[in-house]
Amino acid sequence: MTNHLAEVNFFVYGTLKRRECREHMWPRSPLVVEDAWIHGELYDTGSYPALVPGTDKVLGELWTFAASDFEAVARVLDEIEEYRPLDPYNLYNREVVECETASGRRALAQTYIYARLKDLPAFTRLAPSEPHAFTQWRSA
Repeated sequence: MTNHLAEVNFFVYGTLKRRECREHMWPRSPLVVEDAWIHGELYDTGSYPALVPGTDKVLGELWTFAASDFEAVARVLDEIEEYRPLDPYNLYNREVVECETASGRRALAQTYIYARLKDLPAFTRLAPSEPHAFTQWRSA
């Protein structure tokens, strides 16, 4: 697994991906963006996805930035995802996860895990169509 000290990664799986409605909100330009996946379960809330721990392969993107961009990127994404450290009413929590890129590179990345688990029964769980397939969120 690699995670260079000069770089920081964010794994996104919904509205912040390329060609999605919040792509323009990234405050810095990435060094690279790659297709990637992590383990989890994905739910469709209607207008955005909710990721929770699980064993499905969730498809998304790994955005890599210079380490000096971390604070600026995290500040903007934390606001979008309604994350404040130690706040029990967060919509999402920012956590470090292991992901794998389409080329097979493994990396650690920041991602946003849905925090309001009691709301999950109201959402549609997205599941792969066959074993070992990827799950992904598609915007309307």
